[in-house]
Amino acid sequence: MNKLISIIVPLYNKDQYIKRCLLSILNQTYNDFEIIIINDGSTDNSEQIVRELNNKKIRFYTTNNKGVSHARNFGIREAKGEYVCFVDADDYVSPNYLSTMIYNMDKNVDLIITNKIDVYGELMKKIDIEEYSGYVRNIPKYFYQLGFCHPVWGKLYKKNIILDYQIMFKNINISEDSFFNLEYLNNIDKKVKIVNNFDYYYVHYKSNNLTSKSKFEYLRIYNELFVDYKKFFIANKKDYTVEILYPQYYNLILKLVYANPIYHLKNNAILLETCKCLNRNIFPYVNITTGIEKIFKLCIEKKYWYLLKLILYIVKLKESIYVKTSI
Repeated sequence: MNKLISIIVPLYNKDQYIKRCLLSILNQTYNDFEIIIINDGSTDNSEQIVRELNNKKIRFYTTNNKGVSHARNFGIREAKGEYVCFVDADDYVSPNYLSTMIYNMDKNVDLIITNKIDVYGELMKKIDIEEYSGYVRNIPKYFYQLGFCHPVWGKLYKKNIILDYQIMFKNINISEDSFFNLEYLNNIDKKVKIVNNFDYYYVHYKSNNLTSKSKFEYLRIYNELFVDYKKFFIANKKDYTVEILYPQYYNLILKLVYANPIYHLKNNAILLETCKCLNRNIFPYVNITTGIEKIFKLCIEKKYWYLLKLILYIVKLKESIYVKTSI
């Protein structure tokens, strides 16, 4: 008898995409699955579109708007399957998405990870990866470098592990996937399998919805995640902190500084504390070679906020001009 897979789909105002998403799931070659849709207080036509599909595999729930973490946790509690996977409402999957994962899952494996296709409008991009079957401590470096550790989609989890270790999504609006995956990886003792199948279509959209306040909340969350990743690497005897974690953290700060007005930069306690962290822990290890990066480092060290903002503005302007003249 085939094992039941519970597919959890949080839904909030995705009436343009949800039908494509659900039809791709309903078209699976593996038939033993249920779709749990958690309508997180949508105000558009999302609910109507789902109900019009009228498919017995779909279980539809409506909650007050509490965010994607609450919706996913709700879905986990309602899941009847032995295995759990997640699909975002604006993404879609190939017909072999479930069959690929269930074929590779067995009693000696606790997590399946598949490759993805990045969708940018009409453009699709994919990167081949080396397949892997082994324990957490030996997961290849590219898993972290290419960001496979971050999303929960494209993965097949064992529900009993999630429930036994009470692994739930944090009530935050960003990086909740990363915290979930780290906790899951910290609590499994069997193998992880990474397969090079391109069965998940991750759709990219332009978004600039973060306010200055939420950007700094993002920074606070990322600081916490930075610490958790560092502990994870140390526990698994991986020397990836300097090579992978520090550069990613550094690039995030660079983007955040550019995105905020001067008065937010000079008065924000979280950013000031982060700059101290850059000076203490990041700059000594990050390979800073270009002139602009050296100036950035100097501005952070000396708190030359106006100069920093001006330089980043010029860099951004030059990039914009380059893009326009290259089209």
